[in-house]
Amino acid sequence: MSKVGIAEVQPQDLTLEGVAERMSKHQARIDELVRRYPVKRATLLQVLWLIQEEFGWVPRLGIKWAAGIAEVSPVHAFAVTEFYTMYKQVPPARWHIRVCQTVNCLIQGSEALIAHLEEKLGIACGSVTEDNLFALERVECLAACGNGPAVQIDDEFLYGPEELNQHEDGWHTQAADVDRWIERLRAEAAAHPEWETVDQLGGIILDSLGHPGAPKASGSPNQETYAAAPPAINLNAEGANGKITVHALIAPECSKLVFERSDDDLGFSEVGAIDPSTIKGPPGPKTVTFDDRVDIGKTVYYRAIAHSGNRVATPSSSIAITTEARPEADTEYNLKVLSDEKSGKENGGKKEVNADIAQASEKTANKEEGKK
Repeated sequence: MSKVGIAEVQPQDLTLEGVAERMSKHQARIDELVRRYPVKRATLLQVLWLIQEEFGWVPRLGIKWAAGIAEVSPVHAFAVTEFYTMYKQVPPARWHIRVCQTVNCLIQGSEALIAHLEEKLGIACGSVTEDNLFALERVECLAACGNGPAVQIDDEFLYGPEELNQHEDGWHTQAADVDRWIERLRAEAAAHPEWETVDQLGGIILDSLGHPGAPKASGSPNQETYAAAPPAINLNAEGANGKITVHALIAPECSKLVFERSDDDLGFSEVGAIDPSTIKGPPGPKTVTFDDRVDIGKTVYYRAIAHSGNRVATPSSSIAITTEARPEADTEYNLKVLSDEKSGKENGGKKEVNADIAQASEKTANKEEGKK
């Protein structure tokens, strides 16, 4: 048993021109899709669906042709086809057998049933039989846990011994039940060898007025500010001797972070703003730091508001902090901090000394006198 390789099933005689020729019958529908959307790339999903409608599956050249219609790269179109499992990348079988492998069906014997079906059909899951009658696929929950292991043939449930969707309470699929259905379907194929690929999900709806921004569309695009910017999080602060440092974590798209302060946690006013683009570091979320000064012993509240262009985030939760003077052991450090950050500026050649510096100097002198 082996799984069908996607490259192995590509039609050798199919060309890009051949795809365009076969898709010409759908031109009116393609034109409508292009009209419906503000940009052509928005048509990609439905153009791929038209390819599948025409071919019964999505060959590689069909992906390339759809990329041209949607004006995206073939690599982008291929990635979209890979992501959505309902795009069939191999020629479809006449009947599609799906077996649930989720835990509820696993404990009811789904693995043993899958192994039996692989042996019965001579293929691995994800493959199609040589006569194109059966495809076998593992799937996640089919919402039929009570009759597990859950099995579908196309979109119909194997719920009972005789008919699809019979739903007999307490009935659980056995290997013999699936074997009986396989033989029944093989007999039907022998009696009626011709079959038509049917889109089980229905066709594309073409009576839409179009999305906002498209010609004839009745709606209008959302304004840039329709959604708030991501808020700042992890707000925290530390400080001593009147100096406070506030930190906040912001999303990569944040273009400005505003810090606000309050004395009562009610009325906030801006005390600073930071441009995150000035912060060095790898791409991704950034920690923004803001320095502020308040009186020693005073309790203040901070919050941060992130901006992304014209979008403004909800303010972060507020935090409270009270600055305290450092211990006497750090008096020399305090003297430097107070001298650098809290002393008066030079005025006519005379320096106004802050009262805190005088007090700290006195403590240092007393300490030295005590040592003598």
